Amino acid sequence: MDEQPNRRAHFRLPYPPGAGPVLELGGARFEVTELSEGGLRLAPAADSPAHGARVSGVLHFDAGVEQRIEGTVKVADGVVLILTRGVELSRMLTEQRRILRAFPDFLRTEG
Repeated sequence: MDEQPNRRAHFRLPYPPGAGPVLELGGARFEVTELSEGGLRLAPAADSPAHGARVSGVLHFDAGVEQRIEGTVKVADGVVLILTRGVELSRMLTEQRRILRAFPDFLRTEG
């Protein structure tokens, strides 16, 4: 069986529904369903930013932690932001530990 190479440069962290950070863009708030150092995926919303838009905003994590982000919107299989100013690796690791503690079976795969 031929295996496809993984073309992603960063680990992606999926979130259980309602457990992800919230992205604030110009007063609008969006639930993040997947996060990496170089991008994020938003939950579907009627007022999502348009494809190709350049955006900057603030990610709101648990315990009041905030992270400024900047990027470009790509709409394909959902709304994805390709980040030019992204999330630090330390924040990604903290989020992964938080999800593993709060949802112990969520990130486990059948093997």
